[in-house]
Amino acid sequence: MKEFIYGGYWSSLAIPSIIFVSSVVLKIPLTWDCLLISYLGYHALRMYNRYREFKADVITNPERSAYLRRYYRFLPIMIVSFSITTIFLFIFFSRIDGLAMALLMAVFGFLYTDFFKKRIKVPGFKAIYVAFWWSLLPLFVSIYYNNFPINSATIFFMSFIFSRLLINVVFFDIKDVEADRKEGVITIPVAYGIPKTLKILWFLNVLSLLLIALGILLHLFDLWNLMFFFLLPYTYYFLKKGYEKTKEDLFLYYVVVDGEQIFLWPLLILPLTIAH
Repeated sequence: MKEFIYGGYWSSLAIPSIIFVSSVVLKIPLTWDCLLISYLGYHALRMYNRYREFKADVITNPERSAYLRRYYRFLPIMIVSFSITTIFLFIFFSRIDGLAMALLMAVFGFLYTDFFKKRIKVPGFKAIYVAFWWSLLPLFVSIYYNNFPINSATIFFMSFIFSRLLINVVFFDIKDVEADRKEGVITIPVAYGIPKTLKILWFLNVLSLLLIALGILLHLFDLWNLMFFFLLPYTYYFLKKGYEKTKEDLFLYYVVVDGEQIFLWPLLILPLTIAH
């Protein structure tokens, strides 16, 4: 289980999961190639991030680093292999527009690791940057199939995803608060402290669900999307745990928090999936 988590294979499932949920909510027919491509491409980007930040990770996450050290020298080969496979699949399935969008997102992913992280000293920049680019996944799906319009429903759901991913990224920053402070990375926990950060996350939790409610009132989403309101107690649970634990907790961070997008979202929209 730890190898599946520390290798990034588990967290990389979040991307195809978000794409699957977006396709159901926005009523875009989905094919398996889009899910596979998104997983392979994101995993390549994630491995690159781990490779570039390995030395810092030794201090902030020694257990994960001990696992990665065993195949650290093979990471460049793995990154290139995953990247080439992803590009080949885009071309094989004639999804050139999707490839262009994916390359744009990948470039900005690389730029954060190599350029922006230590140069931009704005509180919360990291979380906003990461959440913004991955909130574009519904836009990626529309472009991937190139015959689905980008409408108000797409914008609303992208805003919902942005707020949920912002909660995820900021919550993960809590456990790295001391290391980020030493590195000069001004995350929201570094700037405002953990108690105030958790209050901000609770506000974002409520705001994200208001977006779903407003989307339903405007007839952009089906009524079944009210199932997302189960995220209210779910988020309350891990935010409450955040008051108690500020260090690495494998179950809390990687199963509960990451698990929101990986398995909880698909479960919540299961009635919609069956209906369609």
